[in-house]
Parts: sequence; C-alpha cells; structure tokens
Amino acid sequence: MENNMEVEKILKPKKALLIIGLIILAVAIGLIVTGCIMNQNKYEGVQMHTYNDLISKDEDKEEMLVKLEITNISPAFAVKKGKNTKQNYHFAIDEYNYWYIVRLTDDTYQKIKNQLNSEGENFKYVLKGYIYNDPAELKRLAISAYNQGLSADAEKLTNSNFKDYLGSTYLDETKTPNDSTATTLIGVGIGVAILSSIFLIISISQTTKLKSTLKKYDAEELKEELNNINIEEYKKQSIYLTNKYIISTINGLDVFEYSDILWLYNEKRRQNGIVIGIWIMAGTKNNKRIQIASANKEDILIEIMTKIKEKNQDILIGFTGENNKQYKELVKNIKMEKMNEK
Repeated sequence: MENNMEVEKILKPKKALLIIGLIILAVAIGLIVTGCIMNQNKYEGVQMHTYNDLISKDEDKEEMLVKLEITNISPAFAVKKGKNTKQNYHFAIDEYNYWYIVRLTDDTYQKIKNQLNSEGENFKYVLKGYIYNDPAELKRLAISAYNQGLSADAEKLTNSNFKDYLGSTYLDETKTPNDSTATTLIGVGIGVAILSSIFLIISISQTTKLKSTLKKYDAEELKEELNNINIEEYKKQSIYLTNKYIISTINGLDVFEYSDILWLYNEKRRQNGIVIGIWIMAGTKNNKRIQIASANKEDILIEIMTKIKEKNQDILIGFTGENNKQYKELVKNIKMEKMNEK
C-alpha cells in the first residue's frame, strides 16, 4: 500500500453509493412534488367554458374544457369496466333543474355525496373536465335509467328528444389539462425513487457487512496486512492479496483466509450477446459463492486466480462439471466433519 490513508479507505464505509442514492432520492421527490402541484393547479390559466351556456347555444363540441355547477347527483346509472379502467356515469343536476351526463371517479362521487349530505339545500359543487359526444350505448342506458319511475303521463326520454333533455355530450372529470404531463412526472418520480432505494439499500447493506467483518477480524491486523510490502494489490479489480488474507471490496468488505476458498472460476455477464463484465467467483467452505473481483478483460482475473492458488494449491480452478461435483463433495465432507466433532 502507498500510505495509511489508502488502508483507511478500504476499512471504512464507502459513501459514494449513499450520496448518489440521496441525490437521486431528492430528484425523485422533486419530480413527484412537481407532478402533484401540476395536478392541484391543473386548471390554472386555462380557458374554461360554462357547460350550460354551450348546450343552450348548441355549441358543445368534443374536447372542450368546461365547468358545471351542480346541486345534485345520481348514483351511477352505467358502469363500464376495462382491464385497468372503470368508467362511472351519473346524472348531474344544476340549480335550474337541467340534467347532464357526467363521468366521475369513485372518489369524486363519494366526495360529492358526503358534501351533499352535509350541506343539504345549500349544496353546490363545481365539476370541471372535457366534454365528449355521447356514444349510442351510453344514450341507451341513460334513456332506460331516466325513464324508470316516471309517471304514466310524464314525457318519456327518447332518441328524438334526448338532446333537448341531456344535450349531445357528457362531461368527463377524469380528463384534465396537463393530465398526461403530471402523470408522467409522478410515474418517472416513482421509478427514480425505486432506483434511489436500490442504491441506498446496497449502501446500507455494504456498511452493515463491513461492520460485521471488522467484528470478526481485527482491524489493526488487517491494516498491518494491507501495509505489508509483500501485498499483491489490484485496486481496479477491488481485491488485495496479503500474506494471510484475501481482501475484497467489490461488494462491501469481504475477508477470507486462503484456506477458506475451495474453488475459483470466472463468470461472464452478457447483455444482448455482448460481455459486459467478468467476475471471479469464489466457492467457500461454508457453501457460498461470492464475487471477489471484477474486470472487463479475463487476463487480469486469471492472474489473480493464479496468485491465490500459489497460496493454496488445493483450490479448484475453472468452471467445469468435474470441479462443480468435486466442490459439492468437499463442502459435504467439511459439513460431516463438523457434525462429528460435535
């Protein structure tokens, strides 16, 4: 090792992942908060028409943004369920006793009902949303629902007078300005938050692992080993070969005596057929296979495995069916010996 500072870095928690995780978390919170603010202020600065005025002038056209002040609401007369959607259609009534068809979410309907029950005759609620032409099936269901309970002498709702009673469009409060942008920001924010949690979990895991390792191995002894002139140092590959120990920092801090390792082999990771990384996998006496070094080229990893084998000639090298079988036998024998000792 060049100096004690280098040794201290190896035996202390790495803060990079924690810092990256916290920065990404801050970005995620920013995206989610921005999306929520856009949702809350979705109608700010947007031109809106009065729905009743448009209908009276026969100017209600698809995808116009409107507002409608209502004084009563019916239960849903039509419910259409999709794979991930639910469409609830209600009759809404304004202070002039004009009727409208509106599409509401369950939450909005419950909010309106609660407010109506609380305020009674003083109840008023402003619905906002885009309007769309009534499809034939919705008209059929609306006619059937409207006519239920009418007295025999009352005028029935029909296709021919439908427009006079309910207009030719319905109001959809689930569609709002900036809806897609706000939803996208919140969705991206949640995705970034998940990524942040991965970094933070890895950071916490590595810190916990380091503390656990330093309880098992004396920190001062590890420092002496790392400062020894005979150390084989592979910084880029995250591994240090001392006289007594293999010290790996690729996934936190791992310390092994050379006798702890039974098997070494290279493992390649591919993406779309392209090698994106190579790791040395170590099969230990307690039947664990652990990454102890990584590189983009295999030559340096072969060199590291050769250096380790010089310290323990019994180590199996290379991934073969025979080595895999032999490793399992060795682990089994070690386990049996421990049981016999008890």
